[in-house]
Amino acid sequence: MTGRSIFRMTGDTLRGTRTRIWSIIVLKDSTVISGDSRGHVQFWDGEVGVLMATIQQHNAEVLALVASPDESQVFASGTDSRVTWLKKVNIIEDSMGTKGVEDVGDVTTENNKDNVQSQARPTDNQWVHTTSQRPHSHDVFSLAVIADDDGGRLVSGGLDCKVSWYSISAFGQTRPTWVLPVPASGLVNTLLQPDCKGWSLVRQRHRLDLWSLNGKADVVEQNPGQHETSKSEDYNPCDLTLRMEISATHHLRCAAMTLRNTYSGDDNDKSIKRTSLLVAASSESGSRLYVLGAETVSSGISDKTSVTCIRRVKLPKLADSCSNAISMSNDGRLVALATSSGTVLLLDVGDSCTSESEQEEEVSMSVTVRHVFPHRTNVLLVIASAGESEGKKKDVKGVIAGLECAVRHMVLSSDGLWLAVSDASVRGRVFVYDLDRLRLHWVMPRCASPITAIGFHPTSPSSLVQVLGNNTFLLHDVMLHSLCPWSETVPPQSMPEALRNHTGPLQGICFVPDFPSSMILYGQGFFVYVDIELPVPSNPHIETSGWYTKWQVAGGMDRGRLIKRKREADSKACTKSDDEPHNHNFTMVHRYRGLVDFVSLTGRKLVMIENPWLEVVAQLPDTLARKRYGT
Repeated sequence: MTGRSIFRMTGDTLRGTRTRIWSIIVLKDSTVISGDSRGHVQFWDGEVGVLMATIQQHNAEVLALVASPDESQVFASGTDSRVTWLKKVNIIEDSMGTKGVEDVGDVTTENNKDNVQSQARPTDNQWVHTTSQRPHSHDVFSLAVIADDDGGRLVSGGLDCKVSWYSISAFGQTRPTWVLPVPASGLVNTLLQPDCKGWSLVRQRHRLDLWSLNGKADVVEQNPGQHETSKSEDYNPCDLTLRMEISATHHLRCAAMTLRNTYSGDDNDKSIKRTSLLVAASSESGSRLYVLGAETVSSGISDKTSVTCIRRVKLPKLADSCSNAISMSNDGRLVALATSSGTVLLLDVGDSCTSESEQEEEVSMSVTVRHVFPHRTNVLLVIASAGESEGKKKDVKGVIAGLECAVRHMVLSSDGLWLAVSDASVRGRVFVYDLDRLRLHWVMPRCASPITAIGFHPTSPSSLVQVLGNNTFLLHDVMLHSLCPWSETVPPQSMPEALRNHTGPLQGICFVPDFPSSMILYGQGFFVYVDIELPVPSNPHIETSGWYTKWQVAGGMDRGRLIKRKREADSKACTKSDDEPHNHNFTMVHRYRGLVDFVSLTGRKLVMIENPWLEVVAQLPDTLARKRYGT
């Protein structure tokens, strides 16, 4: 190979302006496919450098191209947010001279696929446009294909932050499924008191936003027949209390927050209390720990919380490194850091020292390293001990080991005796550490899908809940190294089909203090109420509202048929059998979109934090102007 140019294939020149080529792919039969700034998808003969066909189905630049696994189909998209499907066909002619076409995929089987591709030439077939879909509202920058047994999956993403995936074999018959632009976990950390007052920490790219939750305003009735109104229209349930700009060159990877109370006075009189917040964050430049002094101020309408001082805590040198996950105990005495080097650090946080000046940048606290768990070493030992059962992983040993060593979730039990760490592999696994004996306690069995959330039960600290990506969950007793009796009786495949087939995955756990047998599992657009003391229904109740219509307006697309199908499916799922007329177990609620955090309080109160999709769209640039039907 000399590296010299063999052919020069250029686009058209219109009124002195050259066409820009934004995307290009090459197939195994030497077919070169390009997408340009004029909205053209052009097919070139790579053996002789000749243009074979031009397909124009886009009104603006074509920014992304991708081929199916068998290279019989090509997908294109770009600035007009339209995803087009181009298919390769054979030109056939019967005995009467009538020409027709047949799909290349229909005549190519697994037995002759390699032979056909080795003998195929770019001029043997013709490319035609089949159909198009428009799941995005803004520019589409990237297309990718994932090979599977069903013909493959197409994934698209762009400026509107959504990720959409399609079935390649049924691209023209089914609508795509899209995921909201909200991280699965770790974006928001909320601390609440029984009166609904508390704090919420939101992690941005280079800053931390601390919001104070002011609770619910008193409600009074003005006159008979009028609706109830609050005492003042100026009441705001939440206020931005503090914005902490982190001077780091990289994005924040993780953050956590916990409440710490310091009492003054003797044992008989502890009426005076100082409340502080411990905030931990980590980026590529290292981990940081802050102490925030909080003070409650009465404004006449409601009590508001303000931050009086901010002090940075000096961490030990061993802990001053980049972390992928942070977990803090409820009392703020224990902090766990999962470092990028593969270790899990356990830190003890003592009482803060009194400083003469509140303007000091760093204040010494009794932060000490209790123990260092060699987590990466433990993972590699488990992989090595698997033997022949893991033999298929030898080709991609580095990738698999990296995913299994990467910490995705880490939680502490309420009694401070257990630490659970989950990995980021496709078949998730959890490592449980004993914090009393400071050793690895249990390597839990692999799961059928990735782990999306884990959590210890607050009233039963040895009970661990695993939430999986296939919308099922498992209950484990870490002390007994076994499943809880409920999970042995109700395996994941026995859970309601409406939950397992839901398009969005479960991503969080919320335990209900007043009902120890209950918990709430939530995703980005729904949540599920589960009570392990009630029987599992075959058709759970589904609560819906008018959010389908709002979603349709927000996307700017005509989804009438999709909404109709969803409502018909919901009405069928709401039908209850005679043997379970009052069973509300596994009730699914679809009234919210973009849920990022879910907190349960005493007295049947729930606090939900969501990222409204309309506000996300309002911050995006204008879309490409195009004529819409009916406007």
